[in-house]
Amino acid sequence: MARKQGCGGICPLRHALDAARVANDNMLSQASMQHDLDMAKAKRQQKAESQLARDTAAPALDKGSKRKDTTLQKSPG
Repeated sequence: MARKQGCGGICPLRHALDAARVANDNMLSQASMQHDLDMAKAKRQQKAESQLARDTAAPALDKGSKRKDTTLQKSPG
């Protein structure tokens, strides 16, 4: 009888803890997947922004490079 009374309070607690552990594992896996998705999105955005910056700066770099080459050819020695 004492065993039945002891299990009456402990068994529901054990089941609640097990359920909480499973819920915690599920939340952790969802958070990990969301983090991976966010990182992939951020990498794509960074790549697009970098490409845009390179495309924007390329004409100025080419012009400066040509000007430098012209100046070096004109200068003696």
